[in-house]
Amino acid sequence: MKVVFLGTSGAIPTLYRNLPSSALVNEGSLILFDCGEYTQVQIIKASLKIGRIDKILISHLHGDHVTGLPGLLMLLNHASREKPLEIFGPAGLKNYVFSNKRILNFYVGYQINVTEIEAGEVIEGRGYHIDTFPLNHTTFTLGFRYQEDSKPG
Repeated sequence: MKVVFLGTSGAIPTLYRNLPSSALVNEGSLILFDCGEYTQVQIIKASLKIGRIDKILISHLHGDHVTGLPGLLMLLNHASREKPLEIFGPAGLKNYVFSNKRILNFYVGYQINVTEIEAGEVIEGRGYHIDTFPLNHTTFTLGFRYQEDSKPG
């Protein structure tokens, strides 16, 4: 398992720190946590395989955590993605994703599944699950805890 910090700045990017985003890579799959502006370039710089993104989890809908999402969705299409993409986050995320898609008039050749979740819901994956919990912030914000399923031995 490897965690790659793609952006650690808050609200305002600097020359050395981009807006919030991190990637968890485990057994060939990649889970992206938040998607601040410039995330797609950071993924390329980190030599992560963009086609391995299985899930994107958005903590909250402040701009610095989601402004990279439209560009990333377009990049995935240019990379000939075919498998569905799962995106999870708070209420309003579905409207954000599909309004941007409509307003920016971009096509994707893969299915985008956006699931709006509340704190306490569990996101299931192959060999792991992600617990969600509320964080104290100026807007509804989700925290995420990744846990591998028990293995024999």
